Amino acid sequence: MATLPLYLPLSRESRGGRAGIAGGCGSSEGAKGDRAGRGCRPDVHIPRSPRGLAGRGSLLPPEGSNAFGRVSWPHTSRPGLYATRRSGGREERSTYISGQGVLGLHSGCCSATIARVPRVFPLLRPLPRWIEPPLRALVALLSPHRWKGPLAEAGRLLASPDPPPEGSGRRLDAWLASPAWELRNAAVKLIAHWRDEARYARLLGVLGDRAEAGIARRNAAEALARLGLNTPPARAALVRALADPYWEVRSEAALALAALFPPAEDLEQALLEALLGARPRTPRRIGEDNFEVRMAHARALGHLGLSRGAFDALLALAGDDSWLVRSQAVVGIAHLVARQTEFFGEAHDRLHGVDRLSEGCVSFFVLRDVLGRVLRAVTEGPQALSAERLRALYLDPKAGWNRVRP
Repeated sequence: MATLPLYLPLSRESRGGRAGIAGGCGSSEGAKGDRAGRGCRPDVHIPRSPRGLAGRGSLLPPEGSNAFGRVSWPHTSRPGLYATRRSGGREERSTYISGQGVLGLHSGCCSATIARVPRVFPLLRPLPRWIEPPLRALVALLSPHRWKGPLAEAGRLLASPDPPPEGSGRRLDAWLASPAWELRNAAVKLIAHWRDEARYARLLGVLGDRAEAGIARRNAAEALARLGLNTPPARAALVRALADPYWEVRSEAALALAALFPPAEDLEQALLEALLGARPRTPRRIGEDNFEVRMAHARALGHLGLSRGAFDALLALAGDDSWLVRSQAVVGIAHLVARQTEFFGEAHDRLHGVDRLSEGCVSFFVLRDVLGRVLRAVTEGPQALSAERLRALYLDPKAGWNRVRP
């Protein structure tokens, strides 16, 4: 009997033969193995498999790193590799990297499942955590044909107005664990499309996972706004997303905060720190380089701003190089002074001082139209600055601006 090393990942599904656990780490009935302490080496018995094979081995789960094990098989097999993480005594995530077959563990090291004969990879050293995302992406890149069918199915489900079909939850879980970012992104969209409340927490997980594809994180932030998820965990996740390295995530997070939550000092401070930078700066030294993110912050500060700092930041954005940012800022100023009337007089003077011949006012008539409407409302007084009237004047980056809106 050949003894071959095997990387043992976590699996939430139970297929094929079950593997019981014997030794000092408990049994397959519960999480006793997790409580048995670190350094335990349970034997893993695999009494049967879909091909009637049997094996015996031991699991070596080092705390805080990837977990490896050794399994003895009465046959030889070609290489395969699995990657997983272990934290807090439990397996966090597993990724199937190469080869065939899945051997999964439940409740830490207390039970296992084998789907088919695994291919094992003679690798005895733990992989660093950072290597999992690029390996997962490499597998998806080298096997694009594997995802064509599921992606087509996801597209049909997104386009269908019908309720979720039977087994949709298992399908979403499988797609969220897929090596292909396109499938994980489709699963995020489907959670919002079906309003699957049981998996709203998965959206927060995707949003906060910097190893996840940027477009999936962006769609998770947008989904929170679409679903109206104004819970404390969603609030905290969106605030953290204001510092995301991908600009679309930062933009969607600011817009989602403005759509979901009322004005608050901590939200205003988070927006100002993201816009100006963590170090103390004057409002005229904007730290954000992307103009669409500055547009989103102008709108968010208009909704959520309360203090002089927010008002000064909006005045700085009203002088931005991009006419799109300036357009959002003049509406944001009016929106803020509708709540904070102590800034109304200064806002009135500054808005009337905007150069009507600047870029956007001449070559693009949309800014000229928006500015004219804001000035008329400001001239009429605070009573004319209703939220409904001002909300219609914000530009939508996802729509065109080549028409004057009614």
